[in-house]
Amino acid sequence: YAARKMPMKPGGIGWLGDQTLYSWMSINGTAARPIFYELPCGWNRQIGTHMAGWPGFWRSNRCTSLCHLLHGNYVNHKRFMEQLKRDPTGRSCRNVVRRHRRVDPQFRNGTADARILDMVAASCCR
Repeated sequence: YAARKMPMKPGGIGWLGDQTLYSWMSINGTAARPIFYELPCGWNRQIGTHMAGWPGFWRSNRCTSLCHLLHGNYVNHKRFMEQLKRDPTGRSCRNVVRRHRRVDPQFRNGTADARILDMVAASCCR
């Protein structure tokens, strides 16, 4: 909502909880605007695909910045995220991506989930 400068519906924070609250405050809470700073997209790289079928999803989730923080906000990606977290150095990132692309049916070719993993490999794995 914040990036689109669209007001949220009155009286509802929505199902995203704190994320929705912060977005609402940054737009509608005029006294709160100065406390917000818009980070580059690489600092909150979201991998959830539960809205991938929505119009404009891929366009609005495009990010050309290097990934600094990966946001595993989709329940079907939790196993993938858990495997990434096992190596805090990130050295095994590409191998984890390859393994999930190869053996996890969630990430089969042609799916939105596979597209997200390819993005992770390109911008988050070093």
